[in-house]
Amino acid sequence: MNLFPLLPEAFKGNKQIGVIGWGSQGPAQAQNLRDSIAQVKSDIVVKIGLRKGSKSFDEARAAGFTEESGTLGDIWETVSGSDLVLLLISDAA
Repeated sequence: MNLFPLLPEAFKGNKQIGVIGWGSQGPAQAQNLRDSIAQVKSDIVVKIGLRKGSKSFDEARAAGFTEESGTLGDIWETVSGSDLVLLLISDAA
């Protein structure tokens, strides 16, 4: 059963989904969500939020998330600008 057509309805009212963290789960979850949303031609933005100075910025950029496109930024600006936030940082953090 193809459920992709239901994706826009599932996220109805959301303009930006913030993904906080780029550790063990962040890359796969964020890229899957971004690619799935693009596949159904939704204009929802998936934005990665990281700590200032995080080494993960380079990894997120390599995966196609950028400050220029509005898909990569600081944790707090990402949280405040998102309608839905996925917190994918380790329990230890």
